[in-house]
Amino acid sequence: MFIASNYSLVKGTSIGDNFKILSFDNALIDAKVGNYNILKVSSILPPNCCCLQNINNCYGSVLHMAYASCTGKGIGIMSSAVAVGIPTNTYDIGVIMEYSDFVPKEICLKIVEDLVKSAMKKRNISFNEIKSIGCEVELCKNSYSTTFAGIAMW
Repeated sequence: MFIASNYSLVKGTSIGDNFKILSFDNALIDAKVGNYNILKVSSILPPNCCCLQNINNCYGSVLHMAYASCTGKGIGIMSSAVAVGIPTNTYDIGVIMEYSDFVPKEICLKIVEDLVKSAMKKRNISFNEIKSIGCEVELCKNSYSTTFAGIAMW
């Protein structure tokens, strides 16, 4: 059974694409995960995971990710964010939360950090730190934009 031993926080945006799928793909490329087969997973960070700056998997391989994304067009702001609670005891799990909406990045970050606090408390897992990442874009009226924030695990 696969259990991740490393993780990385990533974010990316795309502005002004003619197709939703291209906008999403370009946001993945901006986040440096566009050359992997992303497998969306629920929100648990395995015990003893190490945070690394760069993903060192082979391109084309499966990359497990908990992520939030939003694609849209029109007027306004759109953002995505993820956060993870890092347990005090490295043998415990961490909890990841994701959120996207048509709100500023700061709101998304506050929401995911509050969600992590609540989820860790519910599980009775103490934590020293919450790591979070988010991004926002100003929407284009006639073309698609995407925000993407995730935690890659391998």
